[in-house]
Amino acid sequence: MNLRSYFIVYLVCLHLVFAVVIGYLVRDQRLWFIAVESFCFLSFFAALFLFRSFYRPLRLLVSGADFLRESDFSTHLTMTDRPEMDKLISVYNTMIDSLRDERLKLQEQHYLLHRIIDASPSGIIIFDFDGKSTHVNPAAARLLDIRQDVLHGKKLNELKLTLSKELEVLPVGQSVILTLPSRRRVQCR
Repeated sequence: MNLRSYFIVYLVCLHLVFAVVIGYLVRDQRLWFIAVESFCFLSFFAALFLFRSFYRPLRLLVSGADFLRESDFSTHLTMTDRPEMDKLISVYNTMIDSLRDERLKLQEQHYLLHRIIDASPSGIIIFDFDGKSTHVNPAAARLLDIRQDVLHGKKLNELKLTLSKELEVLPVGQSVILTLPSRRRVQCR
């Protein structure tokens, strides 16, 4: 059961108890009995209305969180004509627009960087923090005499290259000149 179900069960039980107790106390006075039971009935529906008014914004926020979890930055929430809720929706929609613009900018930069790396005459292999290759440009594949797709997603020690051992111990930021099996000398960093 969710929060909504618990609250409705609570309201039903509370109003039933009040209706029975008050009905028992004023059972001999027909006019008071009808008035009090009518009040209990109206109170129950007023409480349901208020709960729905409070619960609806919560559902909107949960759906907004689901959109964020799914990385859906194209969906906007619609205004509700309730000032306090519309403030939250406005902030959410602004945040979604900013995230979408930032993601688009990063994708454009990523695309441009890979285009520049692919056009570079220098052999470039990019590794992630786990040490796996994430991008290999054509010049690196030619230098190592191996296909790009064979290098992609592999760690240095999995590549079975003659340079693998030397490159694995190369400290970050330092460079070394190594000789390829073809007697060509390359600077590695």
